[in-house]
Amino acid sequence: MQRTMMSDITPLVWLLAIAAVLLFVLLLGYAVSLWRRLQAQQRTTAEREASYRALAAQRSNETRDSIAAVCQAMLSGDMVPTETALRVRYLATQAELSEREQQTLQPFHTLAEQASHFPIRQAWDALDKKLKRQYTRERLQLEAAIAEPLQQAAKAWLAANQPRGIIH
Repeated sequence: MQRTMMSDITPLVWLLAIAAVLLFVLLLGYAVSLWRRLQAQQRTTAEREASYRALAAQRSNETRDSIAAVCQAMLSGDMVPTETALRVRYLATQAELSEREQQTLQPFHTLAEQASHFPIRQAWDALDKKLKRQYTRERLQLEAAIAEPLQQAAKAWLAANQPRGIIH
């Protein structure tokens, strides 16, 4: 009598084969679930990054609007150039500006640097009248020396960045 190959397989071998197939199916299912979880995390990360980029762009636009408002206030005489320069220098740190924008604002940075030793707020209030007059004269001299570049920079900024929304 001829034996077939199937009859040589013992029940233990069949049991092990079935267990191996079940283990393979379980591991495959686990791998698929991990892959799906990874895909969901990547989607969430991408959405979060897009949201952060949108918020950063909105913040940069609001900062550009604020710089425009400060420039407009200086041009209309509502703000002295030194205060404008100090505000513009601070606002410029709150947004990622292009190289061209940074160059446009350079006169404000120059004046802000030259005026950085002036006392402000409580320190200004604590000065006597003689020192206040001295600092005011120095401020006016600095402003006069850079008045034309400041005017040009403010006009150039306003030409490129008309306020669109919230002003800080």
